[in-house]
Amino acid sequence: MKNNKGLFEQLLSTHIFIVAITASMLYLSTTFITPYLMSLKTNSSVISADSCKMAARNSMVISLGISSAIAILLSLGISKTLTKPIKRLTQASKRISNGNYDERLNLEMSNEISDLVSSFNEMAGSLHHNETRRIELIANIGHELSTPLSSLQGFIEGMEDGHFEADEATLSACKRQIHRLERVINDLSLLSKVEIGDFNLELKEQDLHVILRRLAMSFEPRLAVKNINLELDISSEAIMIMADSARLEQILNNLITNAIRHSPNNSKIKLATKLLKNKVEISVEDFGEGIAEIDVKHIFKRFYRVDKSRIYSDGQGSGIGLTIAKHYARAHGSELMVKTELGKGSKFYFLLSSLNKEKSAIKTEALNRPAMN
Repeated sequence: MKNNKGLFEQLLSTHIFIVAITASMLYLSTTFITPYLMSLKTNSSVISADSCKMAARNSMVISLGISSAIAILLSLGISKTLTKPIKRLTQASKRISNGNYDERLNLEMSNEISDLVSSFNEMAGSLHHNETRRIELIANIGHELSTPLSSLQGFIEGMEDGHFEADEATLSACKRQIHRLERVINDLSLLSKVEIGDFNLELKEQDLHVILRRLAMSFEPRLAVKNINLELDISSEAIMIMADSARLEQILNNLITNAIRHSPNNSKIKLATKLLKNKVEISVEDFGEGIAEIDVKHIFKRFYRVDKSRIYSDGQGSGIGLTIAKHYARAHGSELMVKTELGKGSKFYFLLSSLNKEKSAIKTEALNRPAMN
């Protein structure tokens, strides 16, 4: 049966009990023990002062002895109750420090010690998760770096063995792998800065729709390759926001790039804004593959790919675009969210504070430029 008292209440009640025992023993001493001892010291009706002192002293010694014995037994019980889980915590902490992150404690208690054990288990779980992520990160970094390096090694060995000539085509292929390697290293550097918050936002009042139109124009060449229309679903009036335009463009750049990769040829992508009271929703929606439910909770993790077998021809797709976008959105006081349905597409969106006081009418603009064949 669990003791529902807290540690403070248990200690306080124990001390009160010891005081009560001591007081009771003093009462019994003066009421029964002292008169009894005095009667043993003399047979006459007259009791001497020395006899009284001797009887009182013996009575106090007996009372204090009994009280001390009870106090010691109670203290031992309480000490054992307190030190046993603490010793187990200490031993478990040492095992965790030696790398055993599966360590957990299960103690049936209902006080502050139980709360401490729960916190310890949460910490152990967090450490286990972080260690798993660290191992995955090392493996992913190794994979990202080894791919272009292996290609370079293959070209160089091929030229040494005479299988390839050091012509313009071969050197151009080597340069592409070098650029890809450089891009991976730069992405890793950016990711490390973003995850520890080592960047500053230059917040300025911006016209959101100017940023979106400028961004849409920059994507025309990539859209034309797959004959994809980027549809702007935005209001006819300006929507003013307080944001860092460069970081905001990088969020949307990553989202649109991701949408292009997962959209079929001759499809469309919708870049939209929607005013919601004092907020504006910014979304990028594609109508392509969609994301399986099992993958949704992982897509914002660094290096995670829904299709791990896919190698993008442009050398991109290192799996950190959504991670960076998530952190930049959080820096703007928002959360990057997703709605998706397998086989029908995905919608990534986030909210920013709007400086507009009234809701504007919505109209649709489409980039319907013919694809370049």
